[in-house]
Amino acid sequence: MGIDLSGLRAIGLAVRAAKADFTTVATLARHEIHFTRSQFERVMAASGNSLRYIPEFGPYHHQEALLQGFGAETIVSFDGSAYEGASVVADFNQPLPEAYRGKFSTYFDFGSMEHVFNVKQVLENIQFLLGIGGTAVVLTSCDGQAAHGLYQFSPEFFYSAFSQATGYSGTRVFLVDIDRPKRWLAIASPTQLGRRNAIPAGHRFYVICIAKKVADCSAITVQQSDYERSAWGEANHRHCQPPQRSTLFRAVIDRFPNLAAAAKGALVRKRMRKRFRSHTTDFDPDGCTCLFDDDVPG
Repeated sequence: MGIDLSGLRAIGLAVRAAKADFTTVATLARHEIHFTRSQFERVMAASGNSLRYIPEFGPYHHQEALLQGFGAETIVSFDGSAYEGASVVADFNQPLPEAYRGKFSTYFDFGSMEHVFNVKQVLENIQFLLGIGGTAVVLTSCDGQAAHGLYQFSPEFFYSAFSQATGYSGTRVFLVDIDRPKRWLAIASPTQLGRRNAIPAGHRFYVICIAKKVADCSAITVQQSDYERSAWGEANHRHCQPPQRSTLFRAVIDRFPNLAAAAKGALVRKRMRKRFRSHTTDFDPDGCTCLFDDDVPG
């Protein structure tokens, strides 16, 4: 996807609030810039950053000048082919060369992992590239872009994949409505909620994850939290209870199945929106100064 407005804000958040060390930066793909000068200047003003716009920050330039402007000293891009001029041609479906183990202090992905079939290997490559104390920043598709890549990812995927068990700490996950990108939503972990997140349909969402690596983990394995927490601990577990319906109600459903399905769909969407609002909070990435604290749910 490249670095659009949401990617620009994620970079600023990583530097300012996640205290990411930009000494050595790795990226999955060599990203193009897709924000405008006016968007850049508004974000810098809102976040109190004095970085001034230069032509190399403009649309369709590549990432290097922008990342250097934020303090990056060494930037290495990895891609499966040379078509965008990546520093290293390496397929993220496969393990990376040993020479890159632990060499990077920050890792960025602005919309690439959804194009890689072997997602488990992508996660292990991120772990492999980052040194202890390194910061991972991933922006990818959550919903409403099924034709964009091979996958769309849930918030829980990132809370599970970037957890203490896999060598990370302080993981924070956000959703960004692509059609309303100014508004970020801080998403709580399903483990903290005690239930699955509810994501309403009808929106195109990015999901953004920021996490700090605190330990090495060579083989990443995760399970969805509610199975580990409850379902697998019970015999004959039910995720849903059978509805209690009168004979008349069942007769109406049988007589008008399409109308009943439409009504049920509308009710489910209403409940999803209500649940979604109950476990999300508005988040200002430009005003946040300390990301890994108790101010953000998760």
